[in-house]
Amino acid sequence: MLSVLFPNYRCGSVTVEAARPSSAEVKRNVLAGQKALLRAKDAFLAPGVNIHAEKDVPLFSVDPANPTIVVRKLNGKKERGVLKNGVFEAS
Repeated sequence: MLSVLFPNYRCGSVTVEAARPSSAEVKRNVLAGQKALLRAKDAFLAPGVNIHAEKDVPLFSVDPANPTIVVRKLNGKKERGVLKNGVFEAS
């Protein structure tokens, strides 16, 4: 997009020179971007993310009922506790 607005873009001591794209190329790229967003729309609208735990790698979350409590999932075991100086302490 910078090359459309600024064919010669300077950032500090670096100058990037680019040829200005044709209007047909810009339209083609805008259309391709819109199609890509339509393909990804459902994934963007779905809440949350899926994280797959690996062996010996803990996953941490906050207890929704008590935000002062941390929940650690490690190798199929779920523990509640707190973080003290960056170290998990089960309670």
